[in-house]
Amino acid sequence: MGRMGAAIVGMELAALTVAVLAFGWAVLLVGAPLFVGTLVVLAVVRLWELVRSRLERRRATRWDQAAALPEGLMSGFFAVSAIPEQPSMPPVELPGLRTARGWAEGTARSWAARGRSVLRPPR
Repeated sequence: MGRMGAAIVGMELAALTVAVLAFGWAVLLVGAPLFVGTLVVLAVVRLWELVRSRLERRRATRWDQAAALPEGLMSGFFAVSAIPEQPSMPPVELPGLRTARGWAEGTARSWAARGRSVLRPPR
């Protein structure tokens, strides 16, 4: 990238010098801004390549825990806390509350007690 940029700047500078010698200083009104624009474009491309290579290095270590970079948004999120585990609370039984499982068990018991089956019609 550096050699190509230097070649572009060198060729543009040579072309600008030949144009000034052939046509006079008025060529600089167009040539100088173009030369500065070329330098700006090359600087932006260089910065873009630095960012791209840095991102590529990060992506290469994304799933490798041994090579993971220490900084990041979620760093420390999965760390084990030092808070001791609290004892679990005993289950609370509410007599008026029927869960879906309790309803299904009660319904199955009532069908079995009556001797009915879904597949067999009543007599």
